[in-house]
Amino acid sequence: MRELSFITEPDLYRLIVASKLPSAQKFEREFVSLGIFISNDRPVVSSRDIARVFGKDHANVLKAIRALDCSESFSRVNFNASTYETERGKEYVEYLITRDGFSFLAMGFTGEKAMQWKIKYI
Repeated sequence: MRELSFITEPDLYRLIVASKLPSAQKFEREFVSLGIFISNDRPVVSSRDIARVFGKDHANVLKAIRALDCSESFSRVNFNASTYETERGKEYVEYLITRDGFSFLAMGFTGEKAMQWKIKYI
């Protein structure tokens, strides 16, 4: 019987990014343009990058995250509160969001950019 081995999600992203296939390079461009990075062995995106990509004010994205109607356990796993520092040294809140959290959040967005993302996702 053949033994199966599995690749973790972060390692899969690293493998794709290292590939020279055109489809992998397209994926990498989209991956990087969204601001996705690996944190604690999980791909995440910051709420600031979500605001930038969707053309929204970060304050409104934070409000949308806090207003999500999801369980506390889902929120704890998929929306990690963090901070960032401005050039002037002031700290502000941001969230580091997993793929599932991003999907849950973005499905509630409206507007042209949100519609384009939803079509790509489906």
